[in-house]
Amino acid sequence: MLIGKRLLNKVVPTARRIHALSHPHRLAILSLLSREPLWVSDLVNYLNLPSSLISHHLRLLRKEGWIAKMKEGKHSLYRVSEKSKNELLNVVTDVFTTK
Repeated sequence: MLIGKRLLNKVVPTARRIHALSHPHRLAILSLLSREPLWVSDLVNYLNLPSSLISHHLRLLRKEGWIAKMKEGKHSLYRVSEKSKNELLNVVTDVFTTK
């Protein structure tokens, strides 16, 4: 059984990934992107939020690997990353099965 610093070191990456989902706007973005890839302008229209705020949330979700960005000219199309499709369940399961 892990305890103390070893346990904390093991759960920190999981905490970061979960924290990236801890805002309602980011969960809404992830929900929309799970259906289809979208442009920032699409997300702005669907969520009625400023593009600067959408971009901020997209950066955080990308940093933690939840979404991927595909450049097309000067615009970016966002989608749920392949590795994150089942990741949420795995992240939560990992917390409860730490040995």
